[in-house]
Amino acid sequence: MRIAAKLRTSTRQDWPTLSAELEPSEFLARVSVDEPSAARDIEAYVSRYGDRTMGELKLETITLREDRDFLARILDNYMSRPDLKPQDIQRRERERRRAAEARVGERLGRINRARLSRALDSARSAVKHRENMRLARTRLFGLFRAIYLAIGARLAEAGELESPRDVMYLTREEILAWSEGRAVTTDLSGLVALRHAEFDGYRAAKLPHRIVTRGVVHVGNSFEAPPVSADAKLANVLRGTGCYAGAVTERLKVIMDPTDELRLDGQILTTLRTDPGWAPLFPTAGGVLVERGSTLSHSAVVARELGIPAVVGVPDLLAIVRDGERVTLDGAAGTVTRHDAIPDDEEE
Repeated sequence: MRIAAKLRTSTRQDWPTLSAELEPSEFLARVSVDEPSAARDIEAYVSRYGDRTMGELKLETITLREDRDFLARILDNYMSRPDLKPQDIQRRERERRRAAEARVGERLGRINRARLSRALDSARSAVKHRENMRLARTRLFGLFRAIYLAIGARLAEAGELESPRDVMYLTREEILAWSEGRAVTTDLSGLVALRHAEFDGYRAAKLPHRIVTRGVVHVGNSFEAPPVSADAKLANVLRGTGCYAGAVTERLKVIMDPTDELRLDGQILTTLRTDPGWAPLFPTAGGVLVERGSTLSHSAVVARELGIPAVVGVPDLLAIVRDGERVTLDGAAGTVTRHDAIPDDEEE
């Protein structure tokens, strides 16, 4: 947000306009030339948080260290919102916290208020340590990701793989066995091609929330999600777990991947699940709606920090709602009321 504010108020270029006109990589290249101070801030951000991204606990995920397009698109979101200031967000969070503590404290006696204070201190400490541990874990994954990509680069240089990233389709044991001369097969490119095809099938599959198998796992068992009933798809009200009170009537913006269109402009961020790498999207969302998750999931925690109405754990959400659909999200009741099942631009 601070980098976006610096670019928005710059007199050297009209950066908000340029960010909308240029491709993300071209925009960042222009910033590095014409706005060196902001470019240094971007480099410092990537150096510190470059491993924090959507799907950060998968070694095959492309992070900001390899591709900074996601960062450029978030800057574009923030530059269009001059009201987004870190100090104001922190102030509002403190005010909400104090007000909530005061409301609870009014109903308690002196002894229980002291107990509440101790419990809150313990909870804040635990959450802080949890999030610090998660960031440390993310950085550790980044270290191993770099190691495997370096191995992939060596294998590609030797002609054993077509691309350094193909190493992600090999198991650790296969890499070690090949290097030590005890591999069952030395055709690494053939293995990668087989895995590519197999994983393409995985990506296309619609999986249930829970898989039950009997006997040999890959014989006679189905992993397909059961079809969503016609009645469920036509339901006017969907129910989940409310995570932060407040009601917002807006259109849904379904985002599944960092390469999707990320401009929210107050729309309701709608997705299957989130992890810490989704956090930069939240400040420009009018609400948060997630198919999976609980009151302690990442999306719920960040929504509460920012004061954004949120509902999580809505069964079959993405099989029911459509991108652009207008709804009312009620974070207190945990409901989503649908006003048009089909977006305006798709109606007859």
